[in-house]
Amino acid sequence: MAVTVEATPHLVLDESDRIVGVGPAAQAGFAPLLGQIVGDCFRDSKPLFQPYYDKARQTSQPVEFVQFYQGVVGHIRAVPVGQRLEITWEQLLRLDPLTLEGLSSSISDAVALLEGHEAEIHRHEVRGTLRVLEGGA
Repeated sequence: MAVTVEATPHLVLDESDRIVGVGPAAQAGFAPLLGQIVGDCFRDSKPLFQPYYDKARQTSQPVEFVQFYQGVVGHIRAVPVGQRLEITWEQLLRLDPLTLEGLSSSISDAVALLEGHEAEIHRHEVRGTLRVLEGGA
């Protein structure tokens, strides 16, 4: 019996956002782009993704976010490793453009998914600001 294990796709970006590493699950789409700046390859993605990459670099902490891009809702994680960023992602939903009903339904699902993740991120940020104070009544 064969077991298929699907690897998480990942990229490694240098300090200039040049693609310097491509994991096996991302080879088909990104291996031809090795050595190129990711924002030059996908110009319309830069304003969507760059602020998160910058935050990961500035804080030296992993940053997770959910983003809609090219018909896909994905959960992305940017992890700083020295001067590089390791980017991994999971596809959460792909729009179904085959019929109007399918498109409408998948857009509704995408909006709900994005709103749910946004609410979870907000809860996580609020929890991070809470502090336990000693003493009291």
